[in-house]
Amino acid sequence: EKYLGLSRESLISLALLLGSDYTKGVKGIGIVNALETVQVFPGYEGLKEFKRWCNETAKTDDSSFNSRKKRKLAAASSDDKIRYMCSHRNGPKRWFLPKNFPSAQVIHAYQNPQVLAFEQSNMIWNTPNVQSLTSYMYRKLGWSGAKTKRTITSPINAYLATKRQSRLDSYFVATKYKKKTFPVKSKRMRSAMAGLKAGLRNISRARTTSNGDQKS
Repeated sequence: EKYLGLSRESLISLALLLGSDYTKGVKGIGIVNALETVQVFPGYEGLKEFKRWCNETAKTDDSSFNSRKKRKLAAASSDDKIRYMCSHRNGPKRWFLPKNFPSAQVIHAYQNPQVLAFEQSNMIWNTPNVQSLTSYMYRKLGWSGAKTKRTITSPINAYLATKRQSRLDSYFVATKYKKKTFPVKSKRMRSAMAGLKAGLRNISRARTTSNGDQKS
């Protein structure tokens, strides 16, 4: 939320659009289109509206933006949804949505993950088995022993030095970027992220106002 403007609900919507372990996603939609879609059609109800618009637009020639003048007026509109529909007017003809999109079951699976409590599991932390890792990477990715060794040596040494890992990214290899997130070069992505952050701020202000009214 802090760096990308993505709430848990937005991340689930992205998974439904781009695909994940639970769903194939929408064929033809990439990360930029997905972020723009999540901004304009938020949440489960928003994605249902997105599906209706796609189905209607794919079947008929939308006359709303069939002239340069209409497209120019739409592009200058203050309504994010109108601008989106104009700029993506040809998208529904290229996108293929699963029949069950957006799947309520997938959303429920993300919101209610079936995981065992740590106390109930038999997980035991131990020194990484380099030989098994090398064999696994060869079978799954075709990596040579030398490549696997180059890749895992640094994080394994870091683990052995402390015998603990407090964060998932504790042993990631450093990059030339010192910030928490990589710079986003796409202007469309930056615009979508700004819209998502603004939406989160509005929700936060609304909750604060609501809580204040209840107290008074």
